[in-house]
Amino acid sequence: MDQLRLGFVGTVDCGKSSAINNLFGIDVGDISPLPGSTKKVKIFAHPTEENLQIADLPGLGDINATVTGIAKAAISDLDLIVNILNADGGVGDLEIENIKLIKETKKPFLVCLNKIDLITEEERDQLKEVTMEQLGVEDKEIILTAFDPDQAESPEMIGADLLNLWVVNILKDEGKRLIYLKGLHKEAPSEFEEEGFWKKVKKLVGKIPLIPDAVALYYCMLDVNTPITSKIAIAGALAYLVWTPDAIPDVLGPVGYADDAAAIAAVSGFIQNEHRKLAKEALS
Repeated sequence: MDQLRLGFVGTVDCGKSSAINNLFGIDVGDISPLPGSTKKVKIFAHPTEENLQIADLPGLGDINATVTGIAKAAISDLDLIVNILNADGGVGDLEIENIKLIKETKKPFLVCLNKIDLITEEERDQLKEVTMEQLGVEDKEIILTAFDPDQAESPEMIGADLLNLWVVNILKDEGKRLIYLKGLHKEAPSEFEEEGFWKKVKKLVGKIPLIPDAVALYYCMLDVNTPITSKIAIAGALAYLVWTPDAIPDVLGPVGYADDAAAIAAVSGFIQNEHRKLAKEALS
C-alpha cells in the first residue's frame, strides 16, 4: 500500500520543526531560533503508523527564494496538510498566499494558530475569529496550539490532542480515497495533452453536458486498474475534445460538440463510481 504524507507547512519561524519534534519524537536536526533553519524538504517515517510519513517543508518567505520555491512545489505532493501559523506574528501577505496554495490542492488541511501561549487567554478566541476571517477558513479548519510552550505559561503542549484527533479522523474517513489517489499514474498516454484538456474543461464547464464525463474519463485513464488498451482509447477521445478544429466547429455551441459527445460516449463505459466522485470534486 502506498504511504500517505502528512506535511507541516508555514512561513519561517512559525514552529514547524519544533512541532514535529514534540508531537512525534522525530529529530529533524538542529532546530535554530533563526528563520530558515530548514533548507530542504525532509521526510520521516511516522513512529507508529506504517502507512503515514511526516514531511517538514522549508519555510515560505525564506530570504532565499530557492527555498521558498521548493516549499511551494512540495505542497502539491502532500496528502494531509498542517498549516502552522505564528499567532504572535499575525496574518500577512505570506500567510494569505500560503493558505491559497493549500486550498488549491483540494487536500484535507488544518490551520494551527501556534505559539498561542504567548497570547493572553482573554484574547485567544478573538484572535481565532479574526484569523478565520483573514484566511477564509471555517471553525473546523483551525485550532489553537502551542507545540513548544513557555513552561511558565503551560507545562504541556496545547492543541496536540486536537491535531492527533484530526489526523485519525481523516485517515478513517478519507484514507481509502487518498490511497486511491496516490495510486494514479503520474503520466497519461503520450497522445494526451493535459494542459490543453484542463483549459478546455475550464472553458466549457457548465456549458456543455459532456464535461463531467470527460473529467471522469480523465481519472479513469490515470487509474492503475484501467487496462492499457482502454487508456489509449480514452486518451484518443479526450484528445479529440481538446483539438479545436473538430469536424463540427466549436463556435456552434452545444450542437457543435455533437462529435465530441459521440467520442466521449464511445468510451464512457469504462468509467467507475470512484472516477465520477473524483470528477465531481475536481469540478466543484
